[in-house]
Amino acid sequence: KGGSIFYGIGLYKKYNIFKLYGVSGFSHNQLAFYGTPINDSISYTTNLNSINDKDKFNQNLISLNWVNFSKDNLKFNTSAYFGNVNGIYNTGGINFGVNSQQYGLMSNMVYESKYNFINLSLNANTYKREHFGQDYNGVYFDTISISDYRNIGYKNDISTFFKYIRVVNKFNLFTDIQFRYVYFKTERNNIEDINYNWIFLNPKAGIKYNLNRNSSFYTSIAYTQREPTRTDVIQGVIQKKNIMFGNPDNTIWIKNDPYFTSEKVTDFELGYTYKSQFIIINTNVYFMNIDNEFVSTGVIDPFSGFTIKKSISSTNRYGFESDGNITYNRFKFFYTLNYQLSKMKTDDSLNNREIPFNPNFLTSIGSTFTYNKFICGLSGRY
Repeated sequence: KGGSIFYGIGLYKKYNIFKLYGVSGFSHNQLAFYGTPINDSISYTTNLNSINDKDKFNQNLISLNWVNFSKDNLKFNTSAYFGNVNGIYNTGGINFGVNSQQYGLMSNMVYESKYNFINLSLNANTYKREHFGQDYNGVYFDTISISDYRNIGYKNDISTFFKYIRVVNKFNLFTDIQFRYVYFKTERNNIEDINYNWIFLNPKAGIKYNLNRNSSFYTSIAYTQREPTRTDVIQGVIQKKNIMFGNPDNTIWIKNDPYFTSEKVTDFELGYTYKSQFIIINTNVYFMNIDNEFVSTGVIDPFSGFTIKKSISSTNRYGFESDGNITYNRFKFFYTLNYQLSKMKTDDSLNNREIPFNPNFLTSIGSTFTYNKFICGLSGRY
C-alpha cells in the first residue's frame, strides 16, 4: 500500500515570486529481504520472511521559497524547509524503527554581467535521527538478549559557496571555493557518546578556452574533503590493520579514534566540448588521488548487514568519460561512456591492486524517434 500528495501555491509579482509547496507520502510493505538457497526447485516467489514481517513508513517535506529579481543582472533565491521520515518494521518479533527531522535554510545570489559572473550561497541545516528497537521474543539473532536499544544522531551542517568567472577575450577564468563546518553528536540512553567536529575548505580553479563558436577546451584542479557517514561512525564496520569492529545491536560505539579521519580528494581534469545545431559532444580525462578512502571489501558484516570497509591510505583513479547526442530529422542518437582505471597504495599485499567493486567500463547508447507529440525510444546499458 502506498500513496502520496504534492501541493503548492504561488504568488508571482513583477520582481518577486513567493511559493509554498510540499509533498507527503506513506508506504506499507510486506518484507522480503532474506536470501533463498540456490535451488532449481525453489520458486522465485518464495519468501523466507514471515507474513508478519511488515513495515510502515511516512515522509513529509514542506518548503517556503522567495525569489527576487528587482535588478536586471542580480537575482536572489531563498528557501526555508522542514522534512521528516518516520517508520517502523518488524522481523522475527523484533520491532526496529527510525524517526528523523531536518530543518534548513538555503540562500543564493547570482550576479551576471558581460565579463563577470558571481554565485554566492549559504546553506545551513540541522538534522536529528533516532533509531530504536524492541525485542519481543527476548532473543536477538540467537546470541544476545536485548530488551530495548535506542540511539540518536545529531548533525549540524553549515556551508558557504563562492564561484567567480571572469571573461577575458576567448578565456573564461573560474574559481570555486566552499567552506563547510560539520558537527556530529550521538546519544545512547540519554548519554552523549560521540562528538565530532569537521572543518573543510574545498577550493577549485580552472581555465576555459573558447576555440570558436562551437568548440571549447577546459582544465581544472580541485581539492575536496568529506566526512565519514553515520554508518561509518556508528555501525563500526570500518576495517583497518586487520581490525574489524562488530556492532550487533548499535550499542558498541567507536569513539574519537583515527579510523574516522575524512576522505581527501585531489582531482585534475582536462576536457573538450563541441556544440552545434545537430551535434553535442563532451569529453573529459581525469586523474584523482584520494587519501584515506573507505573501500568496500565485499565481506558482509554478520550483525549489521553492511559491507565491511577498509581504510586505504592512498588510492588513484584515472580515466576517460564522454557523452553526447546527434540529431537527424526525427531521430536523435545519444551515448555515455566511462573508462576508468584504479590502483590502491598500501603497505601490505593489496599494494598496486585495483579498487574492488569498481567497474572499469560503463556505457549506454540509445535513440529516440519523434512524431508529432509522440516520442518513442530504445536504450541499452552495459
